[in-house]
Amino acid sequence: MVFLCISLMTWGQDRKTIMAKAQAGDPEMQVRLGHAYLSGWWGLAKNEEEAVKWYQKAAEQGYAKGQVRLGHAYLYGWGGITTNEEEAVKWYRKAAEQGYAEGQYNLGNCFYSGYGVTKDEEEAMKWYHKAAEQGYGNSYYDLGLIYQYREENRSEAIKWYKKYADYWYKESGDENSTTIESLKELGVAYNPRTKETTYLNSNASSGSSSSSGNTHISSSSGSSSSNNKDLLYKGMYTISGQGYSQVYQKYNDFPTPDETVEVEIYEDGISIGGLWCKYERNSGNMRRYAGLSSSFGGSTSEVYFYVNPTTFEMRKESVFSSAFGSDTYVHAISKGECTMPRYNNGGSTSGSYSTGSGTQSHTGTSSSGSSTSNKRACTICKFTNGKCTTCKGSGQVLSTSYGTRSYIRCKDCSGTGRCRYCNGTGYR
Repeated sequence: MVFLCISLMTWGQDRKTIMAKAQAGDPEMQVRLGHAYLSGWWGLAKNEEEAVKWYQKAAEQGYAKGQVRLGHAYLYGWGGITTNEEEAVKWYRKAAEQGYAEGQYNLGNCFYSGYGVTKDEEEAMKWYHKAAEQGYGNSYYDLGLIYQYREENRSEAIKWYKKYADYWYKESGDENSTTIESLKELGVAYNPRTKETTYLNSNASSGSSSSSGNTHISSSSGSSSSNNKDLLYKGMYTISGQGYSQVYQKYNDFPTPDETVEVEIYEDGISIGGLWCKYERNSGNMRRYAGLSSSFGGSTSEVYFYVNPTTFEMRKESVFSSAFGSDTYVHAISKGECTMPRYNNGGSTSGSYSTGSGTQSHTGTSSSGSSTSNKRACTICKFTNGKCTTCKGSGQVLSTSYGTRSYIRCKDCSGTGRCRYCNGTGYR
């Protein structure tokens, strides 16, 4: 009780000191007071307008932290401010040009997404690199994404993803599942606790940067060159972007594009476009292989592939679970490169999809899908159906900044929940 009283007295004294210094013009204290109003610290009622007022006072004195916070206010519309992307860029740039890493990172985000400026991925990379050079962790992951999907530089992508995995583990004591899965997509299993790297296929290790810890090639590689004796079947398959809900008994009204990939089928796993999926168990006359899985805010997403070991027909199932229940979406998979049919719910014509053990029919009107040969499927969100991979479509992420735990708007998708690389369309 004595300790609690002393703590409360100290807390009150700190608040008075900070408020006095802020009112006297100290920019650092002005930012701290802005944080207090934004989060409701020190017994203050949450007040975004008051928070923005103090951020602006600090920003106008050239204080970089205040400039970034004011940039956030304009980008997200805090405190009743009308959203103004150009004004947000102005303040991010002021902080970035002072060498402030958070300002450099947010300016990079604006260039990459085209917020308030002409979209310029080269300029975005420049600012991401500047922030990364100062150890700003969030920039590591964005650089990994750019090197994987834009530059198509596997070794650089692996390097930056591993740096982000290490950063996350150091800050939270836990693995970042999204980054670990991104590395697996590149054929690398990485443990940030032990710094051990395992290459799941020979292509992943080719030309990759050196890493700390132990490195070896997995004996259960999905690469046909390293495990050819176990190869059962190899060929091109087309995966439908439209799933059929087992709960609602209807097709997804907003399908993602079909995806044509090379598949290698082994006894112990399958390689789908370079992604290794391990054999789990038999399910009827099909063999089940586990794909990517992720979790966020109590919700989980799991992907499974089913293969008929005789005909090598396949299907994909995406399982989504949350506190509100679960559902499974079945996606047809066809051998060869083709355009999969689309089904409109409520029609009178029956559509069908192959399950590998026969054909199941569902009510729906089949419509010929338009050719997507001139478009490229977005590989960022292919397992989240156009949703933002950071917030999994919720538009919010958990923040532990400034000693609090609260959900804030996801800055990767600006709260829309859509993949920022394709704006939720599934195309890049």
